[in-house]
Amino acid sequence: MRRVAVLGDVHGNSVALAAVLGDLRQEEVDLVVWTGDISWGWEPEATLELVRSFEVSARYVRGNAERALLELRDGQVETPTEREGWMAAHHTEADLAFVETFEIGLSIDIDGLERRTSATVLRGVTRSC
Repeated sequence: MRRVAVLGDVHGNSVALAAVLGDLRQEEVDLVVWTGDISWGWEPEATLELVRSFEVSARYVRGNAERALLELRDGQVETPTEREGWMAAHHTEADLAFVETFEIGLSIDIDGLERRTSATVLRGVTRSC
């Protein structure tokens, strides 16, 4: 693999994400690494649909927003805020199953780098994800 795009902190902004993904189609990337905090924002459903339907291989790293969604689902938040309740209501079980597949961290090999042939991506490592 030679061309890797790293995207994160989309925060449910499907309009901006659609534009970025359009640019990535022109760049012919081999892999997209998503670094979390993808759907916690104003259009979670549309954002996740764009992410899942993008036709390039992908790896996903769990951010604090993904951790929060799973904690809400699992009842680990005693009294959700209004915003947390809204977010939970706008993520289906299929969405949460997808989010649950996100890795805590990952390492990938990249061809063509002179001194480093791998990259490590970590996010949200100060708390259990």
